[in-house]
Parts: sequence; structure tokens; C-alpha cells
Amino acid sequence: METKVDDSAHASLLKANQDHFDEQATKWDDDPEYVKVSRESYSTIMHHLGRFLFSSPPSSSSREVDHPTTNVLNFGCGTGLLEAQLRFNVTSITGVDISKGMIDRMRHKIQQESWSNVTAFQMDILDNAQTTLLPMEGFDMIISCYTFHHLQDVTAIGRALLKYLKPDGYFCIIDFAAAATTNAEHMSIITNIMITKKYKNIKKDIMLETS
Repeated sequence: METKVDDSAHASLLKANQDHFDEQATKWDDDPEYVKVSRESYSTIMHHLGRFLFSSPPSSSSREVDHPTTNVLNFGCGTGLLEAQLRFNVTSITGVDISKGMIDRMRHKIQQESWSNVTAFQMDILDNAQTTLLPMEGFDMIISCYTFHHLQDVTAIGRALLKYLKPDGYFCIIDFAAAATTNAEHMSIITNIMITKKYKNIKKDIMLETS
């Protein structure tokens, strides 16, 4: 049974998140904590999932793989701090975010720094009118770093995101260790949806890492 989304509640939270992150966008990259978190997220992804998705691990001299074959969707991409690192290890990264300010900053980097394998879209994942922006079952991996604690209807968003994941793909959620109970609930919701959709080889890990 499909979960009915409370449109008014979703719209209200969406607007609040848009306003907050639009206001933060121009100074986001100047905050050393956000830069640190993006580096830790990259390290976590490569440590736990690199062996599954990337053709070879990064060498000590270069992070670029020999033959990258992975298309990644980053849900809640912000200004592209993660993309700046991960783009060397994959075929392509598509970043989506509800904040126009964040996406504008990321698109500026894409243009100025020639990120040829990175694209960015301002997108409400629950807006059916925007589904054509992304290819169905087009991604080997969906990443979401420090985004899910901002969400309300995790079930609806999880179902919406999984439409874009390949049947043998991976869904990676990274969030605050302080929200361990919430993270476990979110992971269980996503896992149950994946089971319903007959994904195989599901492994659920709650990794609590503190600096």
C-alpha cells in the first residue's frame, strides 16, 4: 500500500528548508566543519563501499581509478563538497537539492572547475512533474549525507529515490551519530522498501563514527 503524503506538511517543511539553505549557501564552503564532514563522508563511502562499486581503489598518488563504471545520485548535495572529491572515482555524479542557492553554488563550481562528469538539479524528489530529470533505474549508487534528519516523510522519499536505483544498486545514508535512534528507524524503512521491491543482498549497517 502506498503511503499518502501530507502535501501541506511537506510543502511547509520544504519551504523552511529552502529558505534556510538558500540563506546559508554563499557561506557554506567557508565553514571548516562542513568541509571536514564532507571529507569524512568521502572517506566513509570509499572505505565501506569502494570495493563494491569502483573498479580499483585509489592509489597513494592519485584518487582516480583506472576504469570507473559507477553512476551516482547524491540526494541533498548542497554546494558539491562531496562531488569535488568523489568525481575522480566514478563515471558520473548527479547532485539534487531543494535549495536553489546550493545548486547555484554547485553549478558555478562545475563550470569554473570543469567538472565534466558532474551535473546538478534543483529538485523536489516528491514532485511527480520533475521525475523526467533523472533516469529511472539509472544509478548504481544513491548517497545521502546529513540530509535525512531534515526530512519528514521518509517512506515516501525512500520510495521515490529507489525508482532511480538499479536493481543491484546500493543506497548509502550517512548522518549524525547523535541521532542513532532516528538513523536506525530511517535505515529500517529504506531496507523494508528494498525488500518489498525485491532487492537482493541487502546489508544494513549503522556505523557510529565520532571525530
